[in-house]
Amino acid sequence: MIDKYGDDKAFSVAFYWFLQASRFGRYSGSGTTSLEEDLRDIDASSGVMEAVGRLLLRFQHKEPLSKEDFLKDYGDARLRVC
Repeated sequence: MIDKYGDDKAFSVAFYWFLQASRFGRYSGSGTTSLEEDLRDIDASSGVMEAVGRLLLRFQHKEPLSKEDFLKDYGDARLRVC
């Protein structure tokens, strides 16, 4: 995504999406199907903000991430929301 759009906000916005996707186990199931859907959304978008907006529509997400989110027990390899 960063290579495609290359603007200054690309990394921080893409990283935000990555953290949310990890938090909610976006790729914990059939990663191939999820990845194909996500790549289509990225390809169809005109900018990083639009791409991340589309990607975030695929799951409910909670803002913002807090430092406590990184201290939780994620032993099942999937970030859980309390």
